[in-house]
Amino acid sequence: MEKPNKRLGIMHTLKKIMVYFDNRYDRLQKEEIVLGLDKGLDTYFYKNPNFDWKQMREIRLGLEKGLEVSVYAKEEFNVEQMEEIRLGQEKKLDVSFYSKPEFDWKQMREIKLGLDKNLDVSTFAKSSLDIEQMEEIKLGLEKGLDVSFYNKNDFNWKQMREIRLGLERGLDVSSYSKDHLSVEQMEKIRVKLEKQSPVINQISIDRKNENNRGLEDSQIRGKENSQGNEETQQKSKAASKRLSKANDEVVDGGQTAGKADKGMKNSERDIENKNKEEDFSFSRYDANVVLPMIRKAPSTKQLQKLFQQRYRSEEEANKQSHIFEGRIRKLTDRGYLEEKDGTYSITEKGAQAAKEVDRSFKFTSYDANVVFGYIQSADGALSLGKLYGKLEEKYSDPEEVEKQFTYLKNRLEKNLQCGYVLKDEKGAYSISEIGEMKAEEIAAIGEEVSISIDRDIEEMEF
Repeated sequence: MEKPNKRLGIMHTLKKIMVYFDNRYDRLQKEEIVLGLDKGLDTYFYKNPNFDWKQMREIRLGLEKGLEVSVYAKEEFNVEQMEEIRLGQEKKLDVSFYSKPEFDWKQMREIKLGLDKNLDVSTFAKSSLDIEQMEEIKLGLEKGLDVSFYNKNDFNWKQMREIRLGLERGLDVSSYSKDHLSVEQMEKIRVKLEKQSPVINQISIDRKNENNRGLEDSQIRGKENSQGNEETQQKSKAASKRLSKANDEVVDGGQTAGKADKGMKNSERDIENKNKEEDFSFSRYDANVVLPMIRKAPSTKQLQKLFQQRYRSEEEANKQSHIFEGRIRKLTDRGYLEEKDGTYSITEKGAQAAKEVDRSFKFTSYDANVVFGYIQSADGALSLGKLYGKLEEKYSDPEEVEKQFTYLKNRLEKNLQCGYVLKDEKGAYSISEIGEMKAEEIAAIGEEVSISIDRDIEEMEF
């Protein structure tokens, strides 16, 4: 049996001791370097004191997977950019298209998604395009469209979308693919062209004929069943009337009682739909958390398993799962999701709503209850170290801890920029007077509270 090399063991210990006593690094940086040494990695790539511990972690993760970390182990890349390059390398993509400092991490992600789908990303891998413009071009390429009609910096993403929609419908978009036209003007021209399109008109005619056939069939069935009991006849008449309404026709000989009954039901339905709309609005939480999680775990069982894996406490897992399921039901009722055999999928309405949601920072019940809650639990002075420790206590998955830490830190900084929190010379966050007033305002409004901290608004994919 080969004896362990005592000299190597001593050298390893000395290296670790030297790191611990090196004042150029903070505690978290030292832990990353020591972790790399323990795993036998070449820590040379990330021992640069100018890298924060999260950048060091991204380089360490790349080294562990045998990646070419020299591509992104550079000071000009922040941690999010490093992560996008690392993830691209893991998928064996040509990251040279986006491993450039001029791309922010969201642009990098969009190019990475295009590479993953074997698209010609050179058409939109341009730093002059923002993330929404890139996405419109990517969507066009996915559908096999001639994106040259709108792949221009002069078009904003909404203008691009109008041109893309026209191309998808086979319209001559050259009449409105002009940068001096507003989005509203483009839309009006597109809609007019659709009405003039023989293909689209034929589809409308076919649908109308289909409805008419359905009406005739229903009337025939009503006559055949005229010898049946009274209840069957009433059902047949009601069905016939509903079909006639769809075609803007009135069935001759309609009974007054049937009309009154139909009017009452429609009125009740209108009130119900109005109430549903009044108590619900599609939010950033839906766009950035709910929909991406549905993509990841579309079935009820998968979602439950995901929450059980995420939280250390079974009680907390059940609580968060219950909150999440309630939101899913609301989105399904309003057509943003559809459910079939216990599996959910995102509808076209949901995908469009996610794209159009307002992504600007807003102080919400999440800030008042979760972000401020962490500050209050730290006796009013929350350091990042304390925050990280609390997340480790709550979550069982180290990757989830990292994810939540990154988001909460960003959320704290946004609150700081708005003056809702303060930051002392030691880097500890506290709630400002303005922040307390804002939290009280949220409480007074009674805004719906979701305690989940899964709202990684900055990096979810649509």
